[in-house]
Amino acid sequence: MTVDALQHGKAHRDALFRRYVDLRRLAEGSEDQADHQQVAEAYRDFLRSHLARDERAILDLEDEITRLRAEVARLRRLHTGAAA
Repeated sequence: MTVDALQHGKAHRDALFRRYVDLRRLAEGSEDQADHQQVAEAYRDFLRSHLARDERAILDLEDEITRLRAEVARLRRLHTGAAA
């Protein structure tokens, strides 16, 4: 890996960390769940920036599987509720 690539990676991680810190500060006194969700997502993005590309891809796929399972469960509830 070149020095430029390493510096770029560090700059990217630093920017993600600053985003997380800024969002956390803004959400500190907030009772809005969306504000805290943004903080959690920013922290997740920062942590994942330290992983290798294939490791990030695996976690992204696991997130998508979780999202799809939740959607299937929601649709089942709608279907069984409509059938009852």
